[in-house]
Amino acid sequence: MEKLKKNKPLVGALFLLVLAILYLLGANTIHIYKGAGASSVGSAFYPRVLGWLLLGLCSIQVFTVLKQMKAKTVEENEEASENLPNYITILLTIVSTGVYIALLEPIGFLIMSALYVFALILILSPKKKRKLVFAALLSLTSSIIIYFLFVKGFSLVLPSGILG
Repeated sequence: MEKLKKNKPLVGALFLLVLAILYLLGANTIHIYKGAGASSVGSAFYPRVLGWLLLGLCSIQVFTVLKQMKAKTVEENEEASENLPNYITILLTIVSTGVYIALLEPIGFLIMSALYVFALILILSPKKKRKLVFAALLSLTSSIIIYFLFVKGFSLVLPSGILG
């Protein structure tokens, strides 16, 4: 049991790596439908790109954890195992993601994405470092940029919702 506590970050990173591999395998089974236009981007393109990106990031996470485990002393490992994760932050992140998914279609991508990014910035940033104006500007600009990138650049349809 003590060994599992010491290797908890590695177990988590390896679990995410396995999930990334399974996601990538699932993304490769998507039947390819060409869009209505003359685009070379099919229906399986973005899931595959995300799968490879996820696989790369998870691999980096595994190597980072291995490097950190090598550098830590026994005392640091004991201190790290005593720290408990902030369950309220995790719960708020899951709830906000659920609300985002549920309201994306009726309200629309632009509004919900801006609110979602704003909420995540507030949830995940330390209370002392929260800057509401910066968070609002960042969430608005990132949502607008992503919207125009996907709608105009990739010719994809995103939920317009109440902006219709």
